[in-house]
Amino acid sequence: MKNLFLTAIVLFTLISCNNNPRKSLPQTGAFGKTLADTAAMTTEQLMDVMTLTTEMKGNVEGIIDEYCKGEGCWLTLKNSKGDPLMVEIEDKAFVLPYDINGKVAIISGTAITDTTEDGRIEVVMFADGVLIK
Repeated sequence: MKNLFLTAIVLFTLISCNNNPRKSLPQTGAFGKTLADTAAMTTEQLMDVMTLTTEMKGNVEGIIDEYCKGEGCWLTLKNSKGDPLMVEIEDKAFVLPYDINGKVAIISGTAITDTTEDGRIEVVMFADGVLIK
């Protein structure tokens, strides 16, 4: 009886852990707010623009370098001129699928400059929509 109970707990745990809705999301397509215009600057162009301003709304296109494997709430885009661009999903309004490293993404949202604890200036983009190609 004890073995049956332990087996039932293990099976329940395995089934519930494999029941993540992110696993059923398509690997490409639109997430969040639909992009009305897919024209976008590159990550490098955004970084150059952000040296002249502290906030900018628009679209940025780049290659996904890393992504949140937990909640699906952030990603980074490669930047050949330096640190990757950090992209956070605004208000965690939607989630991103798994296995999106290396895919091209267009991010729609607002980029801001922020000063880190060590005094570096970094750019963070808050996405209201993401199109993964």
